[in-house]
Amino acid sequence: MQLDKRIDESAIDWEARLLPKAVMDRAREVMASCHGDGMVVSWPVPTWKAYACDASEDDLLRYLDYEPRTMCPDDWFDSQDLVFTKNCFALPVRRCLARTPQRAVEPMSFPDSLFSQRALKDGAVRWDLHQCKSFACLNARLIGDCRLCFNMSIERNRWQRHFRGSLSIQEVVSMMKGSLRVGLDAGGGTGSFAAHMARYNVTLLTTAMNVETVSGRRQGLPYMETIALRGLIPLHAPHKQRLPLFDNTLDVVHCVNSIKYLPMHEFEELLFDWDRVLRVGGVLWFEMFYAPLDEMPVYVALINALGYKRLYYHVLPKPDVGEQLGAHMYLNCLLEKPVRLDPPKKTGWLF
Repeated sequence: MQLDKRIDESAIDWEARLLPKAVMDRAREVMASCHGDGMVVSWPVPTWKAYACDASEDDLLRYLDYEPRTMCPDDWFDSQDLVFTKNCFALPVRRCLARTPQRAVEPMSFPDSLFSQRALKDGAVRWDLHQCKSFACLNARLIGDCRLCFNMSIERNRWQRHFRGSLSIQEVVSMMKGSLRVGLDAGGGTGSFAAHMARYNVTLLTTAMNVETVSGRRQGLPYMETIALRGLIPLHAPHKQRLPLFDNTLDVVHCVNSIKYLPMHEFEELLFDWDRVLRVGGVLWFEMFYAPLDEMPVYVALINALGYKRLYYHVLPKPDVGEQLGAHMYLNCLLEKPVRLDPPKKTGWLF
């Protein structure tokens, strides 16, 4: 298998009939800069994050305004807002009883639960603050980033083949020769990537939040319950939160495109946290990560600054829908964490 895929002109031939020549020429320039040095990126350390809860004092006091030893307030949407939007990590423990669904639901046995639609039982979810009131409704919605991701007949066919430069799970598992055992899928939606990896005896945590922004409005989505109903491990944490995991412990960190909305300084912080939890020899797997054409070199410079070995690397134009063709680029890469005894060399990056 060819692991180190640099600027591969043949990889974008399939786009040539779709993109104007000027766009293709600009895309090739950006692809070339994505593999070079000389990018200087710098911004101040955001010390305000240490006081984020202080800045949301009224919201936090409202969260703590409850009667001990009684039912907790029905405020899970507001509490998510404190974490997801206002960076208040982690919320204090409350001495009250969490609300439950109306009846007990027996989960489907593992591993049958991984890709069975019957595993997603409506009775296991509190639908009070969700726009949809059933999984059937969620499967019918065609808006937002998670289109049809609650449809198991579709999810079971993902990651089965090499597509648009992205690796299949079989390719990566074979490449790593049994060294993948535990890891993290960052922003993993309904947990389908972790479900596929479970078939290879790899245990993944899946981070997500029970909220999605659609047309500028936040709405609830039962990601956490869905991951758990499938027999997988949900980790309720946004990208901006430091992972509750110890240093140098994971074999793989995987991310598709859930980080595309992060500002660049938060993207950098996220990279360093992933680097912290990955073991030496562990892999960072970016899949179908996309960014505007002129911003991709900056993102790549931040990734390159980690000093990881490139096992696989592929950049190509994204066939945009409803936008200017070629306005974004895809990045697919598999990077291996090195032994690090001294600070990395300051090549193409400003600390």
